[in-house]
Order: sequence, then structure tokens, then C-alpha cells
Amino acid sequence: MANPRGGKRLFLNTGYTYAVEGATHTIMTTTLFRADSFLILSYLSCALLLSCPELLQARPVDLPHGATERAAISDSNMEYWLDSSRQMPLDEVRNQEFRSRAGLGTSFGLGRDAVWIRFTLQAPENGGRWLLQFGHPLYDELDVYFSDGTSYFTGRGRPLDSRPVEHSTFVIPVNLEGGQQLQVYARATSGDSIKYPVVVWQPEDFYKNTSELRLVTGLYYGGIFIIFLYNLLLFFSLRDRVYLVYSAYLLSILFFMAAEMGLINLAGLGLLPYVSERSVPLGMALTLTFLNLFILDFLSPGKYSPALKRTNQIYLVFFVLLIPASFVPAYLYTVLAGILAVVTYIPVLMATAIKGLRAGFRPARVFLLSWSVMLAGVLIFAGTVPGWLPTNLFTRMAIPVGLVIQVVLLSLGLADRIRELNADLNQERESLEKQKSSLQTVLDEATATANELREVAREQSDLVEQLSEMSSDQAAASEEVSASIEGLTEVTVRIHSSMEGQAKSGEEMQGKVHQLRKAHEAVIQKSQQSNQSVEDMKGVFSDVTRQLDALQNQIREIEQGGRSIAELVKVIGEITEKVNMLSLNASIEAARAGEFGRGFEVVADEVGKLAEQTGGRSREISSRVEQIQKSIVGGTRSTESTVSLVQNLARDIEKVQSSLSEMGRSVVEQNQVVDVLEKHTVQLNQKSREISAEASEQLASMQEGRTTIRRISDMAASLNEANQKLGAISERLRNGAENLAARISHS
Repeated sequence: MANPRGGKRLFLNTGYTYAVEGATHTIMTTTLFRADSFLILSYLSCALLLSCPELLQARPVDLPHGATERAAISDSNMEYWLDSSRQMPLDEVRNQEFRSRAGLGTSFGLGRDAVWIRFTLQAPENGGRWLLQFGHPLYDELDVYFSDGTSYFTGRGRPLDSRPVEHSTFVIPVNLEGGQQLQVYARATSGDSIKYPVVVWQPEDFYKNTSELRLVTGLYYGGIFIIFLYNLLLFFSLRDRVYLVYSAYLLSILFFMAAEMGLINLAGLGLLPYVSERSVPLGMALTLTFLNLFILDFLSPGKYSPALKRTNQIYLVFFVLLIPASFVPAYLYTVLAGILAVVTYIPVLMATAIKGLRAGFRPARVFLLSWSVMLAGVLIFAGTVPGWLPTNLFTRMAIPVGLVIQVVLLSLGLADRIRELNADLNQERESLEKQKSSLQTVLDEATATANELREVAREQSDLVEQLSEMSSDQAAASEEVSASIEGLTEVTVRIHSSMEGQAKSGEEMQGKVHQLRKAHEAVIQKSQQSNQSVEDMKGVFSDVTRQLDALQNQIREIEQGGRSIAELVKVIGEITEKVNMLSLNASIEAARAGEFGRGFEVVADEVGKLAEQTGGRSREISSRVEQIQKSIVGGTRSTESTVSLVQNLARDIEKVQSSLSEMGRSVVEQNQVVDVLEKHTVQLNQKSREISAEASEQLASMQEGRTTIRRISDMAASLNEANQKLGAISERLRNGAENLAARISHS
């Protein structure tokens, strides 16, 4: 049927399907049976509801206060709309035509649409704080919008910290003033079923109820986990694979139940949102896989129905393929495939158990009873998925209660299986006792027959002759074997002596190898000490090199200062010559001036003398500076040669260190070779001792063999004599028999 808003939603049913069109005013119902009266009543009911829209209007929900602990949002308080695009924003959703859920329940079944609901909360006069619980834990996305502008975005496909309250379901805080009304819009998507069991709690009552529920849940899971450990211990004790498979089945169904109840998200899987969304189909696939393996091991259908065994194996392949299929993005189809597999596999499961029961397999009765109880719980829970049954404590706990009963009954079945196996073993033991008694009787009869045959054999004279010949041959062979054993004894004695010498040589070699190892260890120690000394010398040479570099720098600075002094002395000399020339000119001018220039002439003479003294001192300083510069140049060259010598010496020391390191590595390798040699020496010494001991045992065995051969030779001689006597007796018996026969014939 066409839908102008595209709001299709498919509800899965075991026997039939029906669709709800989100935007039309028509309800189409399709069943496996056709009843005209039922269709007429359905259309009349729909027409009545559509003609009275006030009947479909959702009523506000009064929030709990006083002694009231909680208030449930029923279908009569709720309106819904289906968004096939899954992308429509709230502003556009407000303008859509919401329809009442009155009489339809709060379950929307399986589908890919985003399901929107809305309802109104009415606060009491005193206002307060409440907790709004969306009790379905399988929402991939849950968006909650309040009319006051507050919004929350959570779901198992989102990070765990997106939940305002840490809980297995989704709990939203609500704060309202006295008499205030709050309209709530909620949007949910899921690859599993979508339900809206919404409850408003007073906080104290909610946390009290949560604590009690967690206690019961802990006891429930703890009890099943104890049974899991018990069967795992039975597997390690009995080494029977059925207990391991049953333990895996218990663990997988615990995972599945924790995923269905939302507890798996609080246990750590909530940190992986992608895996958390797919935990239900994954748990379903694992549970079906190990259930199938348990049936194959526990009921052993191959013993009484090969066809059922092949059918179970085919389902096993399908269940295993569901495990990787659980991780595909559109895992809704995996859920549908899993549900279809469960529906089709249950008849196979029951047929296998019934066939085993008819074949006389006692534990099949317990298995059939346990799965009947579990199947009832599954059917009750499955009825809530498409909305046929209401979601309440009874329907939610149907599978857990059925699982507990099943686990207890299957454990009893495993115990009964052990009793059955013990009974079979007792029957086989009694059968073996009877066979043993029969064999003993046959053995007694065979012994009597053998005695008779022995008496007959003794009466045969030709057999006596053969025995005589064999005795002679045996005596000759015994002599030859005795001679061979004596030769082998001599060879064994030589081997024993050689191995003793080899063992002593091995012990001496082991001592020498031990001394060689000590010498190698001493060399390694000396090499390490030499390396340390070389490292110390390298440090000293590094310090010397740094000091020589500093000395070179200082000498260069002194040389630079000497050059500056020489230049200054040169300037002073030039100035002195100029002063001297000026003094001479002054003397000449003073002489020309006569009497008036005598005073000036005296000054000029003094200046000239001072200039000569200054020139002399300047030349002396210049000479001294030149000598210092020559000495500095010589010192610089000496320093450079010293630095070069130190660097060469450092390189030589590094070569020595490299040689020492190489020698140390060689000694270490030699030490490893010595270890291998010592190991082989010890093994050789041990083998020599073992060969020597075996040679000693062989020598003793040969001596015993030689003694035995001699006894056999003596026995052969005695047997030959006995055969001769027996031949004579046989001859007399034959003669007597002939005489007796003759007498009988004559008589």
C-alpha cells in the first residue's frame, strides 16, 4: 500500500505479518486465515475511532508525588509518528500528524524507520525533581526533547558518557515547577525491536528499585556463572568435550541476556558503540552455535538418526556464518535471519530429543523437558517484540526464568548422563566377567585335550626319532652359539675398556676446558681493564689538547701584543727623529739669534739629548720585541708540533682501544666456543659412561646367555637320552598293543 509519508513499519510474526501505515487513516490486517466477519468488525472499529478524534487524543501524565513511587506512560498517553528518512529535524516533526497509540501498546516491533513519540507530563502543585526512564535498553539512538528547550542525545550507538544517569536503560532527569506542563518528544532508531516502556520515578524510589534489581541480577548471573565454573571443572576432570561445550553455551547465553538487558554496556562494551549495537545478534549467533554443538555431543544423534545429525551440522554452518554477519552495518537483517533460524531450528531440536528418547537415551527426557520450559519463555518474550504481549516484569523475565530452569535441568541431565554411562560400564563389566568364565571353561577343556594329545604324541615312535635328531642338532647349535657368545664377550670387554678410557680422557679434557675458560675470563677482565685505562688516557689527552689549544691562543695574543709594541716603538722612533731634527733646527736658529737665543739653545740641546736617549731606548725595546717575537714563533711551532703529536697519540690510542675491543669480542667468541666444547665434552663423557654401563650389562647378559646355552646343550643331551628311553618304551607299548590286539583277535 502506498504511503504518502513513506512511514512503513514491518512487524515480524511467527505465522503472519501486518503493517501500520504512518500517515493514512486505514489499518490493513493480513492473516493466514480469512474471516469476513473479523474484517468487517475491524473496519467498523477503525471508522469509529477515526470519526471520534477526541478519543485518540493523548492525556497528560500526572507525575508521581507523595506516597506514589512511579507513573507509567501508557499507550493512551502517547502519540507516535514514523520517519522513514530517519533524518527529519524536530522543527519539521512538530508539524507532522501524530497518531494516538491508544489500544496499540507501546511496542513498535522490528523496522528501519525512526519512531517518534510525544507525551505530556503534568507536575503537581509543589513541583519537584523526577527521573524519566526509557526502559528499553536496545535503542541505537535515543533523542529526547523537552518543550522548555532541553534535549538529550544518547543510545548504545553513542558513547557511554552520553547517558545522564549510569544505568542499563536510559534515564533522563526532569525538573518542573508546581503545576507546570512539559511536552516530551522522543526519537528512537534500532536494528532490534523498538519499544517505549516509559516510567516516571521519584529519584529515591528509582535508586532503591535499581539497587534491589541489581542485587537480584547479580545473584542470577552469579548462580549461572557458578554452574558454568562447575561444568568447566568437570571438563578438566573428566576430559569429556560435552562439558566444555555446555560451559561455552552458558557463557554465550549469559552474554546474550546481558546484551538484551543492557548490562553488557555497563560491563565495558559501551566503550565500543559499534560492537555494542550488534551485541544482541552476536550473542544470539554464539548461543545458537554452542547450543548446536551441545546437542551433537549430548544427544549424539548420529547413533540413532544420521539424517538428524546432518541436519544439525547444516544448521551449525549457518549459525557460524551468523557470527561475522552480526558486524555488518545493517544488522537488522542478521537479527531477522537469527529469528528465522530459531523458529526453524526449534522443530529440529525437539525432533532430535524425541528421537533420542525413543531410542532409549534417558538424558533426552531431561533435555526435552528443559527445552520445553525454555521454549515457553522464548515464545512469551518473542510475543513482546511485535507487540502481541505487553512489556512487563513477567514478559521480560520469561527468558531468564526459563533459562534458570533449563540450566538446572540440563545439569541434572548431564548428571543422569554420567549415571547412564556408569550403568553401561557396569553392564559391560558383567559381560566381560561372563566371557571370562566361559573362556576359563574352554581353557580347561583345551588343557584336557592337550594332555590327551600329549599322551598320543608320546605313543608315536616316529616322533621320538625326530626329537632325537632335533636334540642332536640343538646340541651342535648350542656349541656354535656358545663359541660365538665367547667371541662377542671378548669384543664387549674391549669396548668396555675403551669406553672407560674414553670417559677418563673426557674428564681430563673437561678439566682443561674449564682451565681454558678461566684463562679466557681473565683475558676478558684484563681487556676490560685495558679499555678502561685507554678511556682514562683518552680523557687525559683530551685535557692536554684543550690546554695546548688555550696556550696557542695565549701565545697568539702575546704575539699580537708584541707586534703592536713594535709598531708603537717604530712610531716613537720616528717621533724621536723628528724631535731631534727640530732640536737641531732650534740650535741653528738660536745660534743665529746670538745673545738672545742662548736660553733657547740650552733647551734645544736638552731636547736633543732627550730625543737621543728616547731613540736609544726605542731601538733597544724594538730589539727586545723582535727577540720575543722570534721566541713566540718558536713556541707556537713547538706547540703546534706538540698538538699534532698528541692528536697522533690519541688516534694511536683509539686504534689500541679498537684492537682491545676486537680482542675482547674474539675472546668472548672463543669463550662461547669453549662453552659449546665443554657441553659436548660433558655429553661425550656421559655417553661414554652410558656405553660403558651398557657394555657391562651386555657382558653380564652374554655371560648369562652362555650359561643358558650350556644348560640347553646339557638339556639336549639329556633329552636325547630320554628320547632313546622313550623310544624303547614306545617299542614295548607297541609290542604290547600288538600282542593285545592279537589276543583280542584270537579270542
